[in-house]
Amino acid sequence: MSALSTGPSSGSSAGRSTAAVRERGAAYRRKARALAVLASVAAPVAIWLLAVPLLGNRLHVPDQPGEEPLDVGLPPVIVIALAAALSGWALLASSNRPCAGEPV
Repeated sequence: MSALSTGPSSGSSAGRSTAAVRERGAAYRRKARALAVLASVAAPVAIWLLAVPLLGNRLHVPDQPGEEPLDVGLPPVIVIALAAALSGWALLASSNRPCAGEPV
């Protein structure tokens, strides 16, 4: 062992263990972000389920004067919440990407 050696492990096994730790960290982040997306969709759905069927409120969007307002149903609530959550995830993923020439 030379004086510059930092331990009994060789450079290749240290590289493999670092890669494994990095992969586990990435998997954990993906799982946490997927759960955040699910929670971001579940919250407005829960509010809609509480407000419309249980409490009997009518959620609607005013339309042009003289026309009937548009009712807000469950499918638009799910689609809009999912689109917002996924675009937030995409923006976060693109901002966390290293630029060309930066170390990973």
